[in-house]
Amino acid sequence: MGNQVKTGFAKFVSEVGDVSLSIFKIFAKILGVIIIMSSLAILIILFIGVFTIGSTAFIEFPWQDFVNAGNFSDYPIWAFGLLMFLAVGIPFFFLLLLGFKLLSPSVKSIGNIAKYTLIALWSIAIGLLISLGIKQASEFAEEGRIVQKQSIAINPTDTLFIKFKHNNYFAKDVYEYNNFKITEDSTDNKVIYSNQVRLKVLKTDEKLPYLQIEKQARGKSLSGARKTADKIKYGFKIVGNQLILDNYLITDFKNKYRDQEVQLILYLPEGTFFKPDNSVKEYDESDDSFFNLHFSSDEFIYKMGSSQVKCLNCPEEENEWNDVENIENTSSNKDSITTTTVNVNGEKVIIKQIIGKKGLTTDVNGVIIKKQ
Repeated sequence: MGNQVKTGFAKFVSEVGDVSLSIFKIFAKILGVIIIMSSLAILIILFIGVFTIGSTAFIEFPWQDFVNAGNFSDYPIWAFGLLMFLAVGIPFFFLLLLGFKLLSPSVKSIGNIAKYTLIALWSIAIGLLISLGIKQASEFAEEGRIVQKQSIAINPTDTLFIKFKHNNYFAKDVYEYNNFKITEDSTDNKVIYSNQVRLKVLKTDEKLPYLQIEKQARGKSLSGARKTADKIKYGFKIVGNQLILDNYLITDFKNKYRDQEVQLILYLPEGTFFKPDNSVKEYDESDDSFFNLHFSSDEFIYKMGSSQVKCLNCPEEENEWNDVENIENTSSNKDSITTTTVNVNGEKVIIKQIIGKKGLTTDVNGVIIKKQ
């Protein structure tokens, strides 16, 4: 009886093993098909990428911008594509072989010579990419800048209008953003285009407002970084009491990508009135505790104070930074009325604020604005 039990158990284990092995073989074949399809797709995409690198006319690849803008050496652009193909493609080729082996174990190996040759090519490609990566890091070692100052001649009672504009040739509107983009200008010259433009508002003790333009770039040395920064093309114009700023910078493609950017610092004397356009919110990097740009409307008028920029007609509920002028509780039983007159588009505008016992009470958004 004991022998019969052992024999029955052995048969059961053997049958379970056979079933498990059959299931494993089916799973292995399914896995092999998945690996084959995935590997083939990757290899085809990589192969196409080698011939389309540097152009987005056919298809855009994740590494394409890096290769185009990161060509820091004398290597031709197609060489980067070939290195990427070898570094990424060879492992997927071995996965493809593994898929065929899982699908059909009788498939013959490609041979040791082919294996070792591919491994050697992969090692060389990885080594070259690492060396190029080190070279790239050295090209960003130092930061240089070129500073330009432009005075803004306006009357103390005038309101300075600030806005950003885009170039129709490069973007659809002022809100379209690109960290960097390789494109062509109107004369068919290849350029690097970027919206890396930032604006800060600060106070100055000088009599007139002025705009400070800082062009920044990185390089292997400080002098090299400054030379690259000096080649940045950035435009702005002052029309009457309007400050119109480009929302982009460009530089020739031969200058390569070196983290180019433009920092704009608008210095305003105390008492200066200014009105930012809605586009300014996309590029403002001011400290909120000093200048808090209110996003709820672009109709707000601001005034440079002694220690902070005040908003003259912002609603009371947006006073989180204590920057809304004259919004405070008062113990007086009578209303306190303050009036400020500013020039808007050549016309005098009265900003009237009424402060009552319970705080600010007015008819529209905390202010009454009427033309004189």
